[in-house]
Amino acid sequence: MPITLRPSILNEINKTLSNKRTHVNAHDFSITQGDGWLNITYNYKENIFIKFSFRNEMEEYVVNTERSHSRGILDTTTKEYKELDYIISGTMAPGNLTETETFIIYGTHSISRHVEKWVVNLWEDISSDPVIKGLNKQHQELEKYLQDFDFENVKNGNEFYTRTEAEEIKSKLNEIQNTFEQELKASIKDKELLKAELNELKKEFETIKQTIPNLTKKNWVKSTLTKLYVWGSKKKNQNLIKATVKYGNALLDKVFDS
Repeated sequence: MPITLRPSILNEINKTLSNKRTHVNAHDFSITQGDGWLNITYNYKENIFIKFSFRNEMEEYVVNTERSHSRGILDTTTKEYKELDYIISGTMAPGNLTETETFIIYGTHSISRHVEKWVVNLWEDISSDPVIKGLNKQHQELEKYLQDFDFENVKNGNEFYTRTEAEEIKSKLNEIQNTFEQELKASIKDKELLKAELNELKKEFETIKQTIPNLTKKNWVKSTLTKLYVWGSKKKNQNLIKATVKYGNALLDKVFDS
């Protein structure tokens, strides 16, 4: 029988992924697990992940070491204090110091704490990307949306969109998607590359649309603006920043209208 984590632990991980110190949401991640492993990946930037590996048995490990001297250095005795718990190893990117790091943690209670560290590292990297920092005033305006927008005070922000509101937003998203498509067609001459970019764009917008009924108003805005932020930071999209800013303005206008 496969060794998988209990639903209560997965639920705690999901809560942690919606981190209040960042602008990411649990819906921005994919969680997969198998026999003795759990992987979490970020959906909107490549090579961002955290992986856990565990066994279905507790192991003894040293939590503290105490040394004492009876007569001199040669008579030193060492006493170890041990605990019995699950030992979990893993890899995460970005790490606390480097791009990719391995780690060992003790106890299932440590999993969500380590996920939180990883999410904070992820957001710090996204928000300090030199591509973003070096862009013109329009792109700086886009960055300012995330810094200044008061998600907690969106009118009726804890409510879900009604079916009518959702359809109106989807209509607005279709207009914005069409704007992006026209920008791509104007800037990319290679037919195969253009086809690939249009397919990626369509996939991203479908994801945004699908999350409308599943998130509260403020959480949907947080999630969508974050996707916008990451999308606009890609080097290949730098000449589409103007359209991206239009997207942000249109989205915020719709939120305030609600």
